[in-house]
Amino acid sequence: MQSSIVDGLVDLARTGFSSAILNDFRTEMLTRFGSEADQDREHDHQQAVRGVTGWRLLDDGMWRCEATLTPTDKAVVDAAITALAAPQPADDGTTDTRSPAARRADALVTLCGIASGQDTTGPMGATTRVTLTLPVEALTGEAAAHDELGTPLLPAAARELSCGATLTTVVLGVHGEPLQVGREHRTATAAQRRALAVRDRGCTFPGCDAPPSWTQAHHITHWIDGGATDLDNLALLCHRHHRSVHRYRITGAVRDDGSGVDWDVVRTGLGWRPPPPPDPWTRAA
Repeated sequence: MQSSIVDGLVDLARTGFSSAILNDFRTEMLTRFGSEADQDREHDHQQAVRGVTGWRLLDDGMWRCEATLTPTDKAVVDAAITALAAPQPADDGTTDTRSPAARRADALVTLCGIASGQDTTGPMGATTRVTLTLPVEALTGEAAAHDELGTPLLPAAARELSCGATLTTVVLGVHGEPLQVGREHRTATAAQRRALAVRDRGCTFPGCDAPPSWTQAHHITHWIDGGATDLDNLALLCHRHHRSVHRYRITGAVRDDGSGVDWDVVRTGLGWRPPPPPDPWTRAA
């Protein structure tokens, strides 16, 4: 046993003492020479220190949390994120310009979106859906919004989330006091989601092959602008393209025959974008 450990330490000295190499060596030694009690203690230690920190607000308005996971949990989470974080070139071969870190962030949000789409509840009855409490002015850009956990949201973010969130709209008085509170269901029903899955077969944005389970039901004309939660005003979009549609105010329409959705976009060097407005100096012939 001692010679095996010595040989291992010699190999470590030759290759360097990175944390990954040391962890591999430690696990190998524990596997080969540790007793069952040693492995039980290792398991108990991992269970005691695992956790996810609360959210920390950064100076630029972004949010950060950190996770400490057991090797087993890391393998599960890493496999799921890696599968969804692969680069997604456009259908014309244009390179995915997102950084690896950004792709992993999008993958994590996609996984959470899949969970929220199940509309399950936790042990205390909390829903996995985002719950927004909105001044009516928030969706028209005249006031900030907040989710139920206190996260402040710009109007574009509120409009994006409101496609699939549980909403409580609030009419505020001149001093910010709530004058009227009402709850309305403006999300696609389970039956509508099934119909959209059959019609759209996944994300409807050009070049995207995300399956229906990775998508959200988007209001083509937002309900704050008078759009109805009907199949002829709904389209499936993955998290990445749902955000793009709201960010760039991309418009679209369900085809007259109901066979799918067409988005009013053109290919640019930065990806799909709305077509440029007509040149006011160009006169019709």
